[in-house]
Amino acid sequence: MKKFQQVDAAKYSFASQCEVQPERARFKTVHRTASNNVSDFWSREVGILGTTGVGDFLHWVTERENVRLKREAGAAAPWTTDNIISTYRFCNVRRKHDRVSQWIIKNVITPHRKHPDLWIMLALARYINWPDTLQEIMDARLWPSSGTPHWCAIGNTIDARAARKEQTYTGAYMIRAESNPRAEWYSWGKGRYVAEIVIGRELWANRNAILPEMKKRSVRQAWAAISNRYGWGSFMAGQVIADLTYSPLLAKARDLYAWAPLGPGSKRGLNRLLGRELTKALPQSHAVHHMVKLRDQIVSKLGSQFGDMTLHDVQNCLCEYDKWARVKNGEGKPRSLYRPPESAESATA
Repeated sequence: MKKFQQVDAAKYSFASQCEVQPERARFKTVHRTASNNVSDFWSREVGILGTTGVGDFLHWVTERENVRLKREAGAAAPWTTDNIISTYRFCNVRRKHDRVSQWIIKNVITPHRKHPDLWIMLALARYINWPDTLQEIMDARLWPSSGTPHWCAIGNTIDARAARKEQTYTGAYMIRAESNPRAEWYSWGKGRYVAEIVIGRELWANRNAILPEMKKRSVRQAWAAISNRYGWGSFMAGQVIADLTYSPLLAKARDLYAWAPLGPGSKRGLNRLLGRELTKALPQSHAVHHMVKLRDQIVSKLGSQFGDMTLHDVQNCLCEYDKWARVKNGEGKPRSLYRPPESAESATA
């Protein structure tokens, strides 16, 4: 069994304070203890953002990271006494530890890190976000390519997989086909639309304008180069740029720890910490300011082992924390339940 350095949960975990009780009663006690003890402690001691939610946020970061460390070390489940984390599926504290990110790093970025068009494959990979589909494209020798990728063939491969009723796209977020009936490609399959229009026309055809921005070693400028293009937007552009930070193109970006696009889930999470209405608008510049301060507190209060967290990791944690808080507060439940992996290699959590 591997050794692991567990984050000190005694300071940040409310679950350890609960007595062993029947499942339903213990679940309620966990919530009550959190709101009365740990959150109040952090609102007094940390002073960030001035709200009691910071205690719960730091608890989520601590417990979720400890789950990863214990599982990877081969420890026996359960890996947490937090009933919410043990019941529902949550992304890792660091995005690079998630299953699809690990697959992309191992199968796309590492073997092709010097390929001049790695960025375009990462755009396609994250838009699809399903390793089996990506592997099928690569097995068909449609990528890597030495020239212009065969976008039509790539799209047909994706659509053929969908026609066989095999999972083709991620379940983590919605991948939409063209919704405008007047568009020439309205009747196309989703795969062809994504490959030829979203990736081929919008990114590849504009590579001479996009690549110089990506080479400026700035997360923000790389994101801006694709976020306003047809079929993209802030969230999806942010996902691709986050993958690029695992590659030579943006691994040493000067704003890696100082800028990240705010997503819809992270906006809700940050609004919780600010004590605001969850759907209230939050300017990007204000969000970045608070996320930078929050990252500083994560590192200073939870330890230097969190020092490699990028600002995109922080915004991702805010999104996951919001899902956790919805359950805690009785506001709803995440879509996916946690299913223990058969092995560490196949783990999503």
